[in-house]
Order: sequence, then C-alpha cells, then structure tokens
Amino acid sequence: MEKPVFLAVSSCRSKLYRGELQLGCTQATHCYFNPPIPEFNDSIDDHQARYLANPPFIINRQRSPDMAIERFSNRFALQELLTHNLNNYRNVDFTCEATIEQVGGNRD
Repeated sequence: MEKPVFLAVSSCRSKLYRGELQLGCTQATHCYFNPPIPEFNDSIDDHQARYLANPPFIINRQRSPDMAIERFSNRFALQELLTHNLNNYRNVDFTCEATIEQVGGNRD
C-alpha cells in the first residue's frame, strides 16, 4: 500500500485509558483504508509536502547482538535532533558523542 495510508473509521467508541484516548470497536465498526474522499487527497498532498520538508528519522528499535553495529545505530547530530519534535521518538535511545571543553567553576 502506498504511503501515507489514511484510515477512516466509522461507528467506534472512544474512551480514556491511563490518560490516553483510545478507540474501541463495536459490531458496526468499519475501517476504510485510503477512502475515495476529496478531503483525503488534500491531506495526502499536505502530508507529502511536510514529509519532504522534514523527513522522519529512520529508527532502529531492536538492539543488535553485535556491539560494533549497535555503537553506530541511531546516531544523529544534535543540530539534526533539534529540528524534530522529539515527542514522536519516545522510548528511543540516542547516542551522543561529545567532548567537554570547559568546566564552569563560578557558581554563586
């Protein structure tokens, strides 16, 4: 299926679970993938424009048993990380390599 995939859901029940909104299904629930609705075409165009402007990180969420490979997974420059909404990357470990150049000793 071509990305992005839009999903329209009918006849579902919403509820709060641990402070998060969740959708529950009923016997009448139907899911429609990429339905032929004109508004979705506008949404697809908008999504693709935003995706091209700021593509998401390719995240490896599985640990590699080989530590040589693991050392280089999910490596991004801080400048690049700060251009993204990091709330979209919860429970992802990033490795930061840094050099301490100066320690400030002037605490009042």
